[in-house]
Amino acid sequence: SGFSLTGASTETNENGGLYYYAAWRMLRTTLSTSGTQTATVNTPSTDNFMGGALQVSNNIQPVQLTQLRISETGTIDAAQYLSNLKAYYKQEANCSATLPGDATLFNSTAGTFNGSDQSTITGSIDVGTAPICIYLTYDVASSLMGGETVEFAISNPKADLTVSTGSIMPSDTIAMNGTTTVNAPAIISVTLTTDGIVNYGTLA
Repeated sequence: SGFSLTGASTETNENGGLYYYAAWRMLRTTLSTSGTQTATVNTPSTDNFMGGALQVSNNIQPVQLTQLRISETGTIDAAQYLSNLKAYYKQEANCSATLPGDATLFNSTAGTFNGSDQSTITGSIDVGTAPICIYLTYDVASSLMGGETVEFAISNPKADLTVSTGSIMPSDTIAMNGTTTVNAPAIISVTLTTDGIVNYGTLA
C-alpha cells in the first residue's frame, strides 16, 4: 500500500534460469500555498474569502483526500469569533486570485474552531498529478473589536491531511502568505439636545 509499480522485467542468469525484478515508487501527496491572504475583513461579516489557496497534487496517480485540519495562528480567538469554515476546490494549474464561481464545495458540514484554534473538515477530493486548488471562506462574529489578525496554516501536513494511500509532504508547517486584519465595527453616535432635537454624530 502506498507504492506504485513503475517498471518490471525478466532476465536470464548465467545458469539459464529466469529471474524477475521490479521497480516501485512511493505515492506522495504534496501540499503548498499560492497567493496571499485578503488584507482586511469586517466585523460582522459572512463568507469572507481567505485570499490565496492551498494547492495539492500527487506524483503518480489519483488518491482521495478526505480530511483537512486548518489552524488559525493570528491574534484572534478563532473559537469565539470565527465560524462557518468552508473549503472549495478546483483543478487549476495556477490558483485564482478570487474564489472561482465553479469551484466545488468540499465539506457539506461547515467547520468550527476548537479551543486550540483548529478546525477539522471532511469531504472527498480526487487528487492526481494535475494540481488542485483549495479555497477557504469563513464568518467573523459581530462582538469582535477591530485590530485582531487572522492567519491560516496547516501546522502538521502529515497529520492534518488524510489521504487514501501514500505519504504526505512536506513535514513542516505550511502557512498562508500575508495577514488579514479585522476592521473595527462602524460606530454611530447620537446626542439628544434639551429641545428634543436629535443630533447624529459621524459614522466612524
